[in-house]
Amino acid sequence: MTHVPVEPAPSSASFVEDFIDIFYTPSSVFERRRGASPWPALLVITGLFAILSYVNFKLLGPAIDAEIASNIRKIVEANPQMTAEAAAGTAGFIRMTMLAGAVVLVPLGTLILGLVLWLVAKLFEAQAALSAAFFVATMSWMPRVLESVLSALQGLFLDPTAMTSMAAVSLSPARFVDVATTSPVLVLLLQRLNPFVIWSYIIIAIGIAVMGRIPRSKGALTSLILWILATVPALLGVLRQPGS
Repeated sequence: MTHVPVEPAPSSASFVEDFIDIFYTPSSVFERRRGASPWPALLVITGLFAILSYVNFKLLGPAIDAEIASNIRKIVEANPQMTAEAAAGTAGFIRMTMLAGAVVLVPLGTLILGLVLWLVAKLFEAQAALSAAFFVATMSWMPRVLESVLSALQGLFLDPTAMTSMAAVSLSPARFVDVATTSPVLVLLLQRLNPFVIWSYIIIAIGIAVMGRIPRSKGALTSLILWILATVPALLGVLRQPGS
């Protein structure tokens, strides 16, 4: 009788282990969760971001205040008729938007990223279901969670006078340029070269390759296209800002 080799089943692991293993063995996470629902993981990551966003707003207050002040100056320059009261109200609105956006960005960004990932991966003949694409997009936030933790830690030790902008406290190459004299487009591109952002897209490349049963090279191309699609609207937004 001919022996038919049996492919070993993916190793089992707890839900908590997924959030640890994603950092050093992401392929095993995606292999064992091929049919998993993305929503429990998304709920956990959204909660983590909500907590870390609040902590970072406290610890990185000087950088946030400087960022808001810079935005207000640009708005006033474009609208000289704006009163001090209106400027103060705008500053408060920007602050609330930054805090709320940091939390809403995760679920909303995951839905958009997952849908676009699924569509782009189809161009490379990926077999992943839409729910699998959402799961990949969800787990790709984990390097950004680590980045938020490290940002909070530097807020404990960094001299407040060095927190001149959000770029100055970022963990990207933008940290090393003078935002006041550097092109906003260049600052954005340097922020998009953040190692934690790149790490996230590496996880996307691995995840869609594993769950979509496509070569890693096609997974990498899919992820690169996503990075470009996410960068272009951000660049257009910067170019539309007053003073850009």
